[in-house]
Amino acid sequence: MDVRPGTGAADGVRPAEIDSGHLDDLALGSAVLSSGGDAARAGFLHRALRESLGPGLAVPLVQAADLPPDAWVVHVGLLAAPFAAGEAMPVGTELARAARAVAHRRQVPVDAVATIEIGGHNAAAGVLAAVRLGVPLVDGDLMGRAFPRIDQTILSASGFPLTPVVLLDADGGQVTVETDDAGAVARIAAAVCATVGGWVAVATTPVRARDLAEHGINGSVTRAIGLGRTLSAAHPPADLVAELGGEVVFRGTVVDVVRTSSPSVAVLEGADNRWDVARIDMVGEFLVVAVNGEAVATTPDVICVVTESGELVGVETVRRGQAVHVVRLPSDPKWKSPETLRLSGPEAFQIAMDPVL
Repeated sequence: MDVRPGTGAADGVRPAEIDSGHLDDLALGSAVLSSGGDAARAGFLHRALRESLGPGLAVPLVQAADLPPDAWVVHVGLLAAPFAAGEAMPVGTELARAARAVAHRRQVPVDAVATIEIGGHNAAAGVLAAVRLGVPLVDGDLMGRAFPRIDQTILSASGFPLTPVVLLDADGGQVTVETDDAGAVARIAAAVCATVGGWVAVATTPVRARDLAEHGINGSVTRAIGLGRTLSAAHPPADLVAELGGEVVFRGTVVDVVRTSSPSVAVLEGADNRWDVARIDMVGEFLVVAVNGEAVATTPDVICVVTESGELVGVETVRRGQAVHVVRLPSDPKWKSPETLRLSGPEAFQIAMDPVL
């Protein structure tokens, strides 16, 4: 299936295609779903996508259940260390090459693509690959939010193999990882990323559409676009939260930020009662919110911090003096079973506590 002429900006609940009119909402909604990990809208993949998906072009957006049951779907993403723009930035073709390489390894076609994680810059990854490959984009992903490790996918948590995984660097160098240990994949991928200049394009083993429809996180592209559209309407946070489908767990002012590796902490003073105190634990993403010593929100739910003007605040941008609403957005129910919580709950981040479900 080819990239088709576009039909304009999104104004339906579930778009049939992604065109240039959806990109602002996709970028902003994916920042919401990053749980504070990637709150900047203008990520490098989103910039590359704007250059690839120009006016008049669109990528078909399909549900996994609407594909032929035996169709093969490849998930792609970019594993990146924090870095500034440089000479060897990804341009988008790397994702398509990685998808072709892992499909070739399995000797199957690439019938459709999807993104590994909808949270943050990787929301653009699947669209970029779909543009380059001329195949549909599946409305879904493997996380429903952002997680830091490649093994933290709903399919891995459900017992599906993650490998073979192909890692591709800026010079076209390729590493193929094959192991039954998903945790080892994450460690190898992180080591390769650090060695080759800070980023690699990633493609995981092809998945049958029928398995993705049953076990994947479905509808996440549509959700991200809807979240972005709602947030960009600039409603006051109190009105915004109900439309986002979440709840405000605390409202107050940041009075202290302590940045360490295990974990960093933001402390907030209550807006209505200065004796109310909230603590946010964060390691790359916002992970736990406790109010007066009692946990009120934890991963795998998405925790986002929003200013009074509706601006997202991230882990790297939270600072003293900000007046904010701390919001909990429910994650996909698939993440809340005992089997999947081992990869998504607080203990997956070495925080010894039970999740708030």
